[in-house]
Amino acid sequence: MADTSHDPASIAQEANAQAVKLLQRLLRGRALQNTLSMGLANRRELVSELRTQAPPGLALAYRHTVSFHVCVFVCLFVCVLLCTCIEVYFAHKKMRAFILRKMLLEK
Repeated sequence: MADTSHDPASIAQEANAQAVKLLQRLLRGRALQNTLSMGLANRRELVSELRTQAPPGLALAYRHTVSFHVCVFVCLFVCVLLCTCIEVYFAHKKMRAFILRKMLLEK
């Protein structure tokens, strides 16, 4: 029975599959970032409209609401960015280990 775990074709196929998965994760993360930024832009327009129509005493409450939503958005954005960076780091680390393993097996 032949061991196919060191077969160059299967190794390349596995590397391609990992690269595709990483690219899909990155695209999903970017789509989420775009959705969050569009939501923030929509909320800003609404808040500015409400500020022009609201009585002056309510402006502080709206300002606190906007500050809260901006903080939530920033936290989500940082989390998505951090997760993406971690995934890229570990994917790079796996790929580097994969290449080193392949080089050692070829010797």
